[in-house]
Amino acid sequence: MIDKDFGELSLLQKEFPLARVLICHFHLKKYLRTEMAKSVYGGRNAVDVDRVEDAVDMMVTAKDKDEYDRGLRYMYYILDGFDEQSELPKPMHPLLDYFMRNWHSCKEMWTMYERGHVAHLGNHTNNRLESAWGLLKEILKPEMELDECVETLVFLQSTAELEYASRFNVIGSRHYHGADDMLLRLAGLVSPHAFELVRQEYDLLKSGVLSYEGGWLQDGIVRLESRRTGREYTVNVS
Repeated sequence: MIDKDFGELSLLQKEFPLARVLICHFHLKKYLRTEMAKSVYGGRNAVDVDRVEDAVDMMVTAKDKDEYDRGLRYMYYILDGFDEQSELPKPMHPLLDYFMRNWHSCKEMWTMYERGHVAHLGNHTNNRLESAWGLLKEILKPEMELDECVETLVFLQSTAELEYASRFNVIGSRHYHGADDMLLRLAGLVSPHAFELVRQEYDLLKSGVLSYEGGWLQDGIVRLESRRTGREYTVNVS
């Protein structure tokens, strides 16, 4: 995901020909606001900025081509006064001409219906990536040699991988205060949630106030209902 830097775009397409390049929605709107303020269009007050941005939003969030065309025709109406249902003519307003040449021509990079099948995880801006670059800039300094930068990045990557792996591979321990030997053996076999469920019943059993009603569902499977708590359990005793 990029901010429509043409140098960056051509480089990515050259080095990663199979990659799908998307344009950041934040930068799309930012560039259009900046463009509308230029004197070539008569200045910011010469264009109904809010309505133009509404038209752009309609195209950005369009779920199909018909919705996109509806937003585009709205922009034609705002800037060129064209409100017919026939084929769209050549744009007359310089801002509309700019939009058709620079943005409509690459709509597959920024419209939702054209890029909705790409895995974007609900993120349509590059702010997370920019945030990551900002953190790296605190570590990588302009005066550092290239090999030093690469070595630092490799070290950081290795450290991050070790920290991630440790979350799954390092064996932890839990302390269950007041648990007897039977409960401690159980704690090593089941999850904490399952342990607490069993412990509640076990404590009632030890206090002598617990009793069950039940019956066999099938061979090796029995249904139990606690008279004390009203909970039902299905137990495999085979």
